[in-house]
Amino acid sequence: HPLFSAIPFQTTSVATLRSMSRRQSLPCAITLRHDLLTISLASNHLASRYERT
Repeated sequence: HPLFSAIPFQTTSVATLRSMSRRQSLPCAITLRHDLLTISLASNHLASRYERT
């Protein structure tokens, strides 16, 4: 199922984000986090659309 495979990806991304924000500049981490949020929101929207049909 695509939804279940997205969960480990998100947790790994958050861990990567935290280590990156320590090493690199904060704006870069914020941009990455925003991109991840957009991706997760889009996948949630797709999942709810599949549930309706």
